[in-house]
Amino acid sequence: MSSADRQERPAAAEPAPETSTEAPETSRERPGSAGAEPAETPAEKAARLQDLAARCERSVGDASARLGDTRAGLGLPAGESDPPGIALDKAALARYQGQAAEAKTEAGEAARAERVAELRRHLAAYLELKSDADAESLRFETAGGLTGDYAEQFKFMNDPRLAETMIAVVPDRLWVKGSQPSESSAERDLILVREGYLKDPAKEHQDEVAWMTHELGHIQRGKDAGERYAAESEEKAFDDIETGTYPNNKVEEHAFGRQFAYLRSKGVPRERVAELLKDEYGPEDFRFLDKLLDRTYGQ
Repeated sequence: MSSADRQERPAAAEPAPETSTEAPETSRERPGSAGAEPAETPAEKAARLQDLAARCERSVGDASARLGDTRAGLGLPAGESDPPGIALDKAALARYQGQAAEAKTEAGEAARAERVAELRRHLAAYLELKSDADAESLRFETAGGLTGDYAEQFKFMNDPRLAETMIAVVPDRLWVKGSQPSESSAERDLILVREGYLKDPAKEHQDEVAWMTHELGHIQRGKDAGERYAAESEEKAFDDIETGTYPNNKVEEHAFGRQFAYLRSKGVPRERVAELLKDEYGPEDFRFLDKLLDRTYGQ
């Protein structure tokens, strides 16, 4: 709150051995039965599928090169109908392209499943969850998949690096941050949001103060600053403010700056922004916030 010639008729090259896209069985015999093997973990599945996708991509490249060589050897002008040999190479190329696309999609899904599993384990400890059922109640989506007002905030950031930032939706009963509705973890590319705040049917406008933009600002700053992010959280944004470095620090300067710029773009007056923040921040904090509001709205 980061792809021979012969003397007589040139022959089409023979298609490379077909790469199978059928994934090896991921459900194996249970430990203890004869010949049993350990079940494939999500991380192992993701690695296997990523290797399969890379091999399919190489097959696409090889088939494409053979196709070009064969066409050149035949001296075919553009637009001329393909003889049988060329048609076979084209079919092989299309097949490899389909296999590569399928493998890449499945690899991405497996990698996402492993990422969610790791984040679920992390949050179970962070939120001090008492049961597996509580951990399973956490819901995950990506910033690029946000809808409604939240999608508008994501689009405002204009940063494709944020599309895969993970949003963890935490049931209200498991929330540990009090009135704070969200928080970010730049090093994990993760934003936590309290479920009741994310979708409150009683509110006409969701997230009126644009905390999602603020949290996305933290993730963006983390990607920009890299290893310096932690140090920047202790570096003053304004030296003439005598108090400590929260919220007067470089990372909060960026996050609040993006938040205020979004609110101004939506026509929210400065006075309304200050009113929305007054319950969370006291007079000393407003020395910092007022400087950023001056920068955004003008004095």
